[in-house]
Amino acid sequence: NGKYIIKAYGDLMANVTVEVTGIMPGIEFEPNGNTTWEKGHSTKIKVTETEEKIKNMKYQWTNSVTEPADNTFTENCKDGDTITKNNVTGTYYLWILLETESGATAKRRSEAFYFDNEGPTITALTPTKYSETGITLSATATDNKSGAVKFEFYVDDELKDDYTQIFEATTSEITKSVTITELSMGSHTCKVIAYDTNGNSSTNTTIGATKLHTWTKWSVNSTTKYEEGGWTDWEQDTSLSLYGTTLGSSYSFNRFTGKFTVSGSSNMSYGSGSAAYNRYGYSTYKNAAAIGYEKSILYEFKNISTMSTGKYRRQKSSVANTTYSRGTTQYSDVTSTSRGGYPDNNYSGSYWYVYKGVY
Repeated sequence: NGKYIIKAYGDLMANVTVEVTGIMPGIEFEPNGNTTWEKGHSTKIKVTETEEKIKNMKYQWTNSVTEPADNTFTENCKDGDTITKNNVTGTYYLWILLETESGATAKRRSEAFYFDNEGPTITALTPTKYSETGITLSATATDNKSGAVKFEFYVDDELKDDYTQIFEATTSEITKSVTITELSMGSHTCKVIAYDTNGNSSTNTTIGATKLHTWTKWSVNSTTKYEEGGWTDWEQDTSLSLYGTTLGSSYSFNRFTGKFTVSGSSNMSYGSGSAAYNRYGYSTYKNAAAIGYEKSILYEFKNISTMSTGKYRRQKSSVANTTYSRGTTQYSDVTSTSRGGYPDNNYSGSYWYVYKGVY
């Protein structure tokens, strides 16, 4: 708010002196703006035209050239300060509010400073099945400020460093594709992190999958045949009865003659049919020779010893042998995360599966 004298000179006019008042101090910014996209910027302020003393100075940053109101200035500063700004993205301007001792105020604005604290914009992350153990990941990103420079690829939160893509900084849209192998078959969490030249990053995550095994699912036919099984040695059955009398351990059976011996009597025939077993109290067991191998359980009694008393009896049971084959009805295609998820060309549960391959 100084006092200035302006003089004008001319051949045809007398000297004129004009007094000018109300001129406020100015501000120099060093540097005055910066168009390089950076995470932060600083500038030094210097007061000029200081004929009138400065009472107060305040500042603020805005992303507009519209002059802010006086009451929005809250940060104090002084001549010679260096003012720093960071943690924003976009074009910002530094405003200084000057107040003289006479009470006059004025605002001064710097040129634009370019700030970049945001990572690239990832517009796409696409997983494609490559093989039973591989996924192809394709990522697209753009950064119209400092420029994208790197893609990192992750599978199940593990950095696949061998597949990191590093390239020259570009503000154009860029796409990079990698095929990551040696994965387990099935679904995986896939992630890409894109970086710009300032180290700002952005992340995109999706679910991808390897190729999966596939089968056709059919009805199943089953055929069961009973075949002769093996022998099992048992202790002598002391609950065996003869005509309603429990024999305990006082009997034997001669496997050559087919005779039971009870308390010295050996004139009881083994018999050749199931009725003979019933006669000797074994109504729960059947004669293998008479019944054949069509029952689920078959029994035949023999004495282990050559001619001695029967301290053991031996049980021979049939073995059920069931075979399966594909039926005539196809239900659907079935996929699995492992080849062992279903039998290879075989039966499981109530269905018959035929292996087709991977898709």
